[in-house]
Amino acid sequence: MLNKNFGKLINDKLQYAPNPLATKGVFISNPSKSEYMARGFLPVIIDEKPIKEGSVFSPYYVKTDKAIIKKWKEIILPIIEEAEENLDTLTIN
Repeated sequence: MLNKNFGKLINDKLQYAPNPLATKGVFISNPSKSEYMARGFLPVIIDEKPIKEGSVFSPYYVKTDKAIIKKWKEIILPIIEEAEENLDTLTIN
């Protein structure tokens, strides 16, 4: 199982912490925050995903000394009317 409250960033991708946590041949069920942090896992904080008409949002992660924060980058989609205008000028050979 994975504990989605803790994780590591590896190549800018979030890797959630395992539960149980295996260390030196010992399995720790339901590790504490200090046990996770001693092994390099940080708390994961998720910013609320924005909602905006005409846009979609892509997640990205920011690592601080105390946490990994999931943030959102806005991707603006083209307006439908513009796409329809481009279809009007499209010629098929």
